[in-house]
Amino acid sequence: WDLPPAASLPSFESYNFQSVNSRVRREAEARSAARGARGAAAAQEAFSGAALPFLVGALTGCAAYVSNAAADWIIDLKWEWTFALLHGGLGWGLASFQVFLTLCVGLAAAAAAVSLWAPAACGSGIPMIKGELNGVRIPGALEASTLLVKLVGITLVVSSGMPAGREGPMVHVGACIASLVLGAHDALLKRLCWGDSATVLGRLLDEDAHKRDLVSVGAAAGVAAAFNAPIGGVLFALEEVSTHWSPQLTGRSFLAAIIAAVTMSYLVSGRTHGVIEDDALVVFGQYDLFNVFQVGQLPIFVAMGALGGLMGAAFNALNSRLNRWRRGALVPGGFLVELAGGSRARAKLLEATALSALCATLSFFLPLVFGCSSASSALGGDDTSARSGGRRFDVQSILVAVKCRADGEYNEMASLTLSDQHRVVRALFSRHAAGALFSTRTLAICLVLNFALSVLVYGVSMPSGLFIPCMTMGALGGRLIGELIAQSDSVATAAAAAALNA
Repeated sequence: WDLPPAASLPSFESYNFQSVNSRVRREAEARSAARGARGAAAAQEAFSGAALPFLVGALTGCAAYVSNAAADWIIDLKWEWTFALLHGGLGWGLASFQVFLTLCVGLAAAAAAVSLWAPAACGSGIPMIKGELNGVRIPGALEASTLLVKLVGITLVVSSGMPAGREGPMVHVGACIASLVLGAHDALLKRLCWGDSATVLGRLLDEDAHKRDLVSVGAAAGVAAAFNAPIGGVLFALEEVSTHWSPQLTGRSFLAAIIAAVTMSYLVSGRTHGVIEDDALVVFGQYDLFNVFQVGQLPIFVAMGALGGLMGAAFNALNSRLNRWRRGALVPGGFLVELAGGSRARAKLLEATALSALCATLSFFLPLVFGCSSASSALGGDDTSARSGGRRFDVQSILVAVKCRADGEYNEMASLTLSDQHRVVRALFSRHAAGALFSTRTLAICLVLNFALSVLVYGVSMPSGLFIPCMTMGALGGRLIGELIAQSDSVATAAAAAALNA
């Protein structure tokens, strides 16, 4: 491939994470010591160290809620229009597909279009945050325009039904919020003319180091807001993205993560129900796994882990090869650019709309090939309640009826392809039911379909994440193996297998 010459590539600069030890700083420290201002400086530093993580966590939780609420509203509206036409009779079937296809393609095209304004918002953003925390100043990585495009883009992508999650991009969102909060804080210090304080002067001189630490805090808050897991957010920031860590940073990250999780949970459940639930967004509850499988089944779980690792390796290999081809096809003279009439921007839009049309077509027509099943028969009675984790719910609320004639029936394939990914994973995790919700044939087809579409979609020029698609594939594979085991055991084992494999 003819890649652009090095002279045309953007210039990258590095951050200076070393503490600046200048004459001006030493003189300010001497003046502060002479005035006995060390106590006030320490209090000021402690306040900034607590207030900034608190603000980052609260804003990250609000951003996660806005994206989630907007996506849910668009998805519900899309299903309402599509199913209203689909259930209207044979003559309305084609019209319902046209509406569904138009909505899916339009949402994906809009996500790709807004990404042209801030290319740094494409993808999950996690590799970019790793680069920033490694000391590379990547142009546009933490700007306000990137944050706005990331939130809008991931909302549109999730609403389009493509196999992409918002959880990975929330790491980038939290990092952007942290960078902007620090910038506003430093601008306020300069405006208030506090330059005579050694502490304030030190913060301004060591701005890069403080930015590195607060971006790590924002990454932890992003994971906590997405999964309602403060400890998981801190561990993710420590193990995956950060190259510098300290006990002080641990406390600040944990504070931001707690505030982000609580803010998100309150906005999702506490604001309307008055009770803050522990699984408000993506967390699927607590699993008493030791009560639902036997020691003799442990080798099966080991084999499931090995198969999951092989599937992950295959995904990485195929997606890497595809993205290398994609990179060459999007340069001047590349296949996609030539197909789009020489415009790189049109080539990105063309690829996004084509893949969205493929996803929408397969998701819509596959359920029409499958028949309907009785929910009461699958669940073993009139009681349609089950448990997903530690929470009881109505199974009918996550099952989808497509071309079903009788009440209480559902379409297995539609429940997995024409539904929100979070609901799909919750359905796969459901247990304490007396029968099988999904046949092994349906699970196998959906596993292959999700794997292939995820390989194709990840790397398209728009915001997208892999957490939930990977959890979906793992849950499908685990439920498939679990259902095979459950034929001689119990459905509880199937749910446990789905949870473990995810």
